[in-house]
Amino acid sequence: MWVGGTARVVRAEGEDMPEHFDDLRSLRKAIAQALAEDRRDRGRMAIMTDVLVRWHHDPNKQVRYETLDISEGGMRIRSSCALLEGMTGRVRLSLPDTPTIDRPAMVAWSRACYDREGRIAHFEAGIRLF
Repeated sequence: MWVGGTARVVRAEGEDMPEHFDDLRSLRKAIAQALAEDRRDRGRMAIMTDVLVRWHHDPNKQVRYETLDISEGGMRIRSSCALLEGMTGRVRLSLPDTPTIDRPAMVAWSRACYDREGRIAHFEAGIRLF
């Protein structure tokens, strides 16, 4: 039951326990951020190269992006436009002395990057590989 920013959660024994949504949201956000940072810290390499993506909504068109860093499970890319979180496609990446990466992918996050005057300079997105 919602009561002025506080919820009442009924325990199995029938007792009420107040939970403050702001505190709960902060805790959930902190846990999610800690888990994401742990995942992102594994084997991340700052590699700037081109990556080609065929988005499922337009599979006949290849779009070229610049990678900013790459890990086993994904990459951060630079884009001239915002990418929708959850958008899926197929990534193709060739690096020297390694097999070509050709894997399904999804946009995990996207954000605008601003210049000193407060204008959008470019966008960055996290691409999760499957």
